[in-house]
Amino acid sequence: MITEGKHQVEVVSHFIDQSRSGTWFVMVKFKNALGEIIPARITLKEESEACMRIARKSLKAMGFNPDERDVNELDQNQTLLVGNKVEIEVAEETYRGNTEMKVKWINPIRQPKSKEVMKT
Repeated sequence: MITEGKHQVEVVSHFIDQSRSGTWFVMVKFKNALGEIIPARITLKEESEACMRIARKSLKAMGFNPDERDVNELDQNQTLLVGNKVEIEVAEETYRGNTEMKVKWINPIRQPKSKEVMKT
């Protein structure tokens, strides 16, 4: 069972859908080293600058730049991001009396500084 904290995961699927209230989102499923599937929903609420900033950051971390490409590509080619690795941060969340683990942040995997950067 997935625990709170940071986890390195791989994208296994993604698609675009619309909520009952009309808000578009990208649904992504990740797989951790234990083979557990962890779903995440990236909301695409255009009227919210903060929401779109988080969506852009999350999509870029997965290797998709929405500033340069059409987000509909994620639905047209549902293998576009498959295999890409990211770090997710999971936290416990309670909604309508149900407590579950949710992906709070999607980040690129941090790499150690290169030798060249360390020389300066």
